[in-house]
Amino acid sequence: MDEWRTQPPGGLAQRVREARGRLAPDRAASALGLSTDALEQIESGERDATVGQLLGASGLYGVELRSLLFGRPAADPALAHLGLELAELVQEYLRERYGAERVDDLDDGQLDDVNRVIGQVQRFGGLVEGLLRRQGGGRQLDELARALQRIEHLVERAPGRPQPPQPAGQRQRRFRFEPRGADSLRAHHGVYREALEWYDRTAGRVSDDETGFQRLLPWLQILVPTAEGFPYLYCGERTPPAELWGEAFARTLVGQFGLPDAALDRATAQAFLGVQQRATPLLEAASGPVLVEGVTRLDSWHRFVMPLQFRGLACIASLAVRDHHRQRASD
Repeated sequence: MDEWRTQPPGGLAQRVREARGRLAPDRAASALGLSTDALEQIESGERDATVGQLLGASGLYGVELRSLLFGRPAADPALAHLGLELAELVQEYLRERYGAERVDDLDDGQLDDVNRVIGQVQRFGGLVEGLLRRQGGGRQLDELARALQRIEHLVERAPGRPQPPQPAGQRQRRFRFEPRGADSLRAHHGVYREALEWYDRTAGRVSDDETGFQRLLPWLQILVPTAEGFPYLYCGERTPPAELWGEAFARTLVGQFGLPDAALDRATAQAFLGVQQRATPLLEAASGPVLVEGVTRLDSWHRFVMPLQFRGLACIASLAVRDHHRQRASD
């Protein structure tokens, strides 16, 4: 057999089972936050593991994540200059996307694509997450990764201090913001409890708990500091913009700097600069007149604004729930 060719590695389920070794299933399941039945389903291939569960298994079993996912496929020597780990990942990409084992098997267009992907993983780790996505789950993180690529040109600009929103030449509507404690937010809606606990565990580092972050994504507005201000990176389907102007509109916010209601946008965005500079979250209640389709109405909400690290990029995440959605913390 040629040195660059290898037998296909065993299935992911088999590798997860073998990595557990002699550790009892109930102890492993408990450490991973799973039921014993759920772990057995993952190990038998009946159920896909989430990204967080694979990361947890890698740490618990003392097995490198890439080995757990793909075995140790031998890489084309032409990729050796990339280093062992990246070479193995690119080899897997060649197999999955093009059915190729060697770089020499690619045409010019395919080679350009591979070089683009190598550049992407070296900057953002995108290939790593892309391969994880194909193992199951993580669609929201994949969507967020694509959004980051779409606004990359904004991030690459001179990173000076973001400019706060400038007032327009019109009469200002007044909004009221009052500090709140964590207990107040938890009582307002159950999602705040999960968000506060996630932030306590991670200090806003997505890579520390991707699974928990994915559960929060539908509620989050994520913005990126640039010299021009804070353009949107993501706006979930359960956020106030999605409720007020529709989910389709919320999806179009990526790369945009503001909301249809300029006064609301200026008022709510004032906090972003302070959260970014101090790297500390903000908890508060807010109220004021919101303009929707030409009609102004009083609205109120609570919000948790936190600094976020996604793929090494400093972001701001805002979780806001309008008062008409108030639920018990157990919901």
